[in-house]
Amino acid sequence: MINVWATWCPPCIEEFPLLDACYRENSLNGWQVLGLAIDKPSAVVDFLARHPVRFPVAMAGLEGMALSKALGNDHGSLPFSVALGADGTVRNRKIGKVSSQDLTTAFRGPERRKIHRWDILCGSGISRRSPAFPDRTSR
Repeated sequence: MINVWATWCPPCIEEFPLLDACYRENSLNGWQVLGLAIDKPSAVVDFLARHPVRFPVAMAGLEGMALSKALGNDHGSLPFSVALGADGTVRNRKIGKVSSQDLTTAFRGPERRKIHRWDILCGSGISRRSPAFPDRTSR
Protein backbone atom coordinates (compact mmCIF):
# COMPACT_ATOMS: atom_id res chain seq x y z
CA MET A 1 0.00 0.00 0.00
CA ILE A 2 1.22 3.47 -0.85
CA ASN A 3 -0.17 6.25 1.32
CA VAL A 4 0.35 9.83 0.10
CA TRP A 5 0.10 12.30 2.99
CA ALA A 6 1.30 15.58 4.48
CA THR A 7 1.89 16.88 8.00
CA TRP A 8 -0.53 19.77 7.41
CA CYS A 9 -3.40 17.43 6.41
CA PRO A 10 -5.66 16.61 9.43
CA PRO A 11 -7.22 13.42 7.91
CA CYS A 12 -3.71 12.21 7.01
CA ILE A 13 -2.59 12.60 10.62
CA GLU A 14 -5.76 10.94 11.94
CA GLU A 15 -5.26 7.80 9.83
CA PHE A 16 -1.54 7.36 10.63
CA PRO A 17 -2.03 5.34 13.86
CA LEU A 18 -4.47 3.03 12.06
CA LEU A 19 -2.06 2.47 9.16
CA ASP A 20 0.76 1.77 11.60
CA ALA A 21 -1.33 -0.70 13.63
CA CYS A 22 -2.46 -2.50 10.48
CA TYR A 23 1.12 -2.64 9.23
CA ARG A 24 2.35 -4.10 12.54
CA GLU A 25 -0.41 -6.72 12.54
CA ASN A 26 0.04 -7.78 8.91
CA SER A 27 3.66 -7.15 7.92
CA LEU A 28 4.67 -10.75 8.64
CA ASN A 29 2.07 -11.82 6.06
CA GLY A 30 3.79 -9.74 3.39
CA TRP A 31 1.59 -6.64 3.73
CA GLN A 32 3.68 -3.50 3.26
CA VAL A 33 3.01 0.22 3.65
CA LEU A 34 5.03 3.05 2.17
CA GLY A 35 4.20 6.56 3.29
CA LEU A 36 4.99 9.23 0.69
CA ALA A 37 5.22 12.65 2.32
CA ILE A 38 4.21 15.66 0.22
CA ASP A 39 5.86 18.12 2.54
CA LYS A 40 9.07 19.84 3.59
CA PRO A 41 11.68 17.40 4.94
CA SER A 42 12.05 19.30 8.23
CA ALA A 43 8.28 19.14 8.87
CA VAL A 44 8.23 15.38 8.22
CA VAL A 45 11.26 14.72 10.44
CA ASP A 46 9.71 16.75 13.27
CA PHE A 47 6.34 15.01 12.86
CA LEU A 48 7.86 11.50 12.84
CA ALA A 49 9.93 12.33 15.93
CA ARG A 50 6.68 13.10 17.77
CA HIS A 51 4.59 10.34 16.11
CA PRO A 52 6.87 7.44 15.13
CA VAL A 53 5.59 4.69 12.82
CA ARG A 54 7.13 1.35 11.94
CA PHE A 55 6.45 1.49 8.21
CA PRO A 56 8.88 3.34 5.94
CA VAL A 57 8.20 6.95 5.02
CA ALA A 58 9.82 8.53 1.96
CA MET A 59 10.07 12.18 1.02
CA ALA A 60 8.20 12.77 -2.22
CA GLY A 61 7.93 16.56 -2.18
CA LEU A 62 5.65 18.14 -4.76
CA GLU A 63 6.80 15.57 -7.32
CA GLY A 64 4.88 13.01 -5.27
CA MET A 65 1.63 14.56 -6.46
CA ALA A 66 2.50 13.57 -10.03
CA LEU A 67 2.88 9.94 -8.92
CA SER A 68 -0.34 10.22 -6.93
CA LYS A 69 -2.18 11.45 -10.02
CA ALA A 70 -0.63 8.69 -12.17
CA LEU A 71 -2.01 6.17 -9.67
CA GLY A 72 -5.54 7.58 -9.98
CA ASN A 73 -5.75 10.61 -7.70
CA ASP A 74 -7.13 12.88 -10.43
CA HIS A 75 -7.96 15.74 -8.06
CA GLY A 76 -4.69 15.70 -6.09
CA SER A 77 -6.52 15.21 -2.78
CA LEU A 78 -4.91 14.03 0.46
CA PRO A 79 -4.74 11.54 1.96
CA PHE A 80 -4.63 9.15 -0.97
CA SER A 81 -4.03 5.43 -0.59
CA VAL A 82 -3.47 2.84 -3.28
CA ALA A 83 -3.19 -0.92 -2.79
CA LEU A 84 -1.01 -2.79 -5.25
CA GLY A 85 -1.21 -6.51 -5.84
CA ALA A 86 1.88 -8.70 -5.85
CA ASP A 87 1.94 -8.38 -9.65
CA GLY A 88 2.07 -4.56 -9.45
CA THR A 89 -1.50 -3.91 -10.57
CA VAL A 90 -3.67 -1.45 -8.69
CA ARG A 91 -6.22 -3.38 -6.65
CA ASN A 92 -7.84 -0.58 -4.68
CA ARG A 93 -7.48 3.12 -4.22
CA LYS A 94 -9.09 5.62 -1.91
CA ILE A 95 -9.17 9.37 -1.66
CA GLY A 96 -9.71 10.39 1.96
CA LYS A 97 -9.07 8.88 5.35
CA VAL A 98 -9.12 5.07 5.51
CA SER A 99 -11.06 3.21 8.17
CA SER A 100 -10.21 -0.12 9.78
CA GLN A 101 -13.05 -1.68 7.76
CA ASP A 102 -11.51 -0.32 4.54
CA LEU A 103 -8.17 -1.91 5.38
CA THR A 104 -9.65 -5.22 6.51
CA THR A 105 -11.83 -5.59 3.44
CA ALA A 106 -9.38 -4.22 0.90
CA PHE A 107 -6.47 -6.47 1.84
CA ARG A 108 -8.18 -9.68 2.84
CA GLY A 109 -7.86 -11.47 -0.48
CA PRO A 110 -7.99 -11.39 -4.25
CA GLU A 111 -11.70 -10.68 -4.45
CA ARG A 112 -12.61 -7.42 -6.13
CA ARG A 113 -15.86 -6.04 -4.82
CA LYS A 114 -17.18 -2.56 -4.20
CA ILE A 115 -16.71 -1.32 -0.64
CA HIS A 116 -17.34 2.04 1.00
CA ARG A 117 -15.44 4.84 -0.78
CA TRP A 118 -12.93 2.49 -2.46
CA ASP A 119 -12.53 2.59 -6.21
CA ILE A 120 -12.09 -1.06 -7.21
CA LEU A 121 -10.38 -1.74 -10.52
CA CYS A 122 -11.24 -5.04 -12.16
CA GLY A 123 -8.24 -6.05 -14.19
CA SER A 124 -7.46 -2.65 -15.75
CA GLY A 125 -5.09 -1.37 -13.10
CA ILE A 126 -1.68 0.19 -13.45
CA SER A 127 1.00 -2.39 -14.12
CA ARG A 128 4.74 -2.25 -13.62
CA ARG A 129 5.05 -1.36 -17.33
CA SER A 130 2.73 1.64 -17.15
CA PRO A 131 3.90 5.29 -17.06
CA ALA A 132 3.58 5.17 -13.27
CA PHE A 133 5.98 2.20 -13.14
CA PRO A 134 8.14 2.52 -16.27
CA ASP A 135 10.04 -0.49 -17.54
CA ARG A 136 13.62 0.47 -16.74
CA THR A 137 15.08 -2.60 -18.47
CA SER A 138 14.26 -1.30 -21.95
CA ARG A 139 16.55 1.75 -21.73
